[in-house]
Amino acid sequence: MSVEMPAGAIGPEICWEDGLVDGMEVTVLVVGASATGLFAAAELARHGVGAVVVDPALEPDTFSQAVGLQAGTLEVLRHHGLDQELIARGRKLDRVDITHSGALLETVPLAGLPSPYPFMLVCPQAELEALLLRQLQKLSIPVLRGISLVALRQQPGVMHVEVELRAGVRPITIRARHVMACDGALSVTRRLAGLTFPGDDLPRVSCLADLGLEGVPPESPGTDEPVSMRVDFADGGVLSLTPLPQAGRFRLVMEMPGHAEAEPDEAEPSHEPMPLPSAANLQTILRDRLHAPAIRLVGEPAGMCLPAYSRHAEAMRQGHIFLTGEAAHIHSPLGGLGLNIGILDVFNLCWKLALVEKGHAWPHLLDSYHHECHPVMPLAIRQMNELAAGIAIPGLPTGLRNTLAHFLGTFQAIRERVAMSMTRLGTGYRNSPAVDEQQESWMEAVFSSGSGGVGLKAWREFHHAFHAGDRIPAFPWPDGGILLDLLADGLHHALVFTGPDPSPEVLERAAQLARAIQLRGPGVGRVRVHLILGPGAGAIAAGLAEGLDQVRDVDGLLAHDLGNPKDGVYILRPDGYLGFRCQPAIFDPVQDWLATIFTM
Repeated sequence: MSVEMPAGAIGPEICWEDGLVDGMEVTVLVVGASATGLFAAAELARHGVGAVVVDPALEPDTFSQAVGLQAGTLEVLRHHGLDQELIARGRKLDRVDITHSGALLETVPLAGLPSPYPFMLVCPQAELEALLLRQLQKLSIPVLRGISLVALRQQPGVMHVEVELRAGVRPITIRARHVMACDGALSVTRRLAGLTFPGDDLPRVSCLADLGLEGVPPESPGTDEPVSMRVDFADGGVLSLTPLPQAGRFRLVMEMPGHAEAEPDEAEPSHEPMPLPSAANLQTILRDRLHAPAIRLVGEPAGMCLPAYSRHAEAMRQGHIFLTGEAAHIHSPLGGLGLNIGILDVFNLCWKLALVEKGHAWPHLLDSYHHECHPVMPLAIRQMNELAAGIAIPGLPTGLRNTLAHFLGTFQAIRERVAMSMTRLGTGYRNSPAVDEQQESWMEAVFSSGSGGVGLKAWREFHHAFHAGDRIPAFPWPDGGILLDLLADGLHHALVFTGPDPSPEVLERAAQLARAIQLRGPGVGRVRVHLILGPGAGAIAAGLAEGLDQVRDVDGLLAHDLGNPKDGVYILRPDGYLGFRCQPAIFDPVQDWLATIFTM
């Protein structure tokens, strides 16, 4: 049977009897009430899909393992109206200072990031979870604590997962159309689904501690408020010191030697959290590593030491079960990748799941979740493990290594690439089966120039611009605001460009294409169409203009930003990535791609 969730106001936690009934069916069961799981329920609700969140813990964790929200994560949370409140509760950091044994190697500025949030926001994970719980309460979405996952059963051809849960000694069996594992590195969901989690338990531990500190050296002369995260390399590993929102408080993350008890490639991680070193030892370490003998700890540190893992699941999907966040991949805690990539995993999955669940998209669209997110893991793990191991150039003397690192840091392109890598804004899906593009050959462009074709110059600009699968930055939108805000409705958006000074024939062809996408589909009602008129474009005939959203790109800035100097089509996905593009603007390739995504 299918049972509706209780109507009316439901608190952050509701009782077992009010939330689940034996034999009931839920659309999505989210396992894990951390920030990733709570965001999953909220994001599914934004796309019109119901969810129930369960967690075996009776209370949330009191210690926030993650404290940094990256620019891409804030862009996602913007769609939920949470960005400004989080910013008000946090602290902005506009750079990362990289040192070696206390000596400054280079500064990586974040102010130039292609995002409305050109900074790292220091805001404890508990703050984000509190805001998400409040939002779920308003939406009457149940978050049930003290409930453990006991068994999962999937049958071939059956469109649901049979789930056995337990609260105390009382069992219950429900059916879930989909199960999302947001239950962390020791994921029970992953284990019950039989999804392997290969990798290593590394011979070191990661210490996370919140400290009160006095005598921290100023970042620059005349600077009182800290605005940077410090990352120090040394032979013993990496140490980072991040100022927290509260004055005089810092988050310390450092790698220390340890001993892995698990054998390499053992199926599951096996370590539990360990206590911190003593306050005296922490103070000594900070003084030595930062070359700051005046540093003094104030009060008792709070935190834990965690085993260092390098693992990622071989598959992120098994039938109707999906792994997200640290249930799918474990990174070094440096840089807050666990929380941030977990949020982006969920953001990638939810719009696809909603389209498929409602019958608007083909089921194979869900396969692209693994194809797109799985390749990101090895790259992130490799980068963060290299950082955690303090590797710059193996075997190079310290002085020469520092000099070379400082020299390389003088190149703007290298600094920008490091910043994009650290914030994951450079993540792309060009090899995804769910994206495509089409461009005429350069010979066609050359020989068609002057007869309605784009010409070689425009061909080159298009060829070297954003590709299908790339993240599109929050460029200014000609009618005001930013391109990112178009996506708040959860739809695809097709931008049909006429070119800067189109002939009547090209203008008519672009308008007809825009109307065809809007009225014929596939994807009718799921793709919002915008006809982008170049500065010299004339008026559209009355019959073609009816019902079209015409946007005048007065200065040609949007076309320039996207690298589309002539007529063409760009289709943005709900997650801000470019799903499709073509040049020139022709309907057949557009229709062919839409037919691979949408059912009607």
